[in-house]
Amino acid sequence: MQDKVLTAAAIPQRSPDTFGHTIRRMREKKLTFAEAITSEDFFIVDKPRLRQSEPGFGTVLAQ
Repeated sequence: MQDKVLTAAAIPQRSPDTFGHTIRRMREKKLTFAEAITSEDFFIVDKPRLRQSEPGFGTVLAQ
């Protein structure tokens, strides 16, 4: 089985009460953004937060 995570990167700071909680849950479950968005473990209010966070995260990786 191939490992998912090859490196760690800093995630831009977001509101800890909303975005922060959602991103933290995603990281604890070791999911990608795509996996979390399609997961039944995340609520309907979490999925737009993940979609909004994903482009910013990609910018961090490109630097």
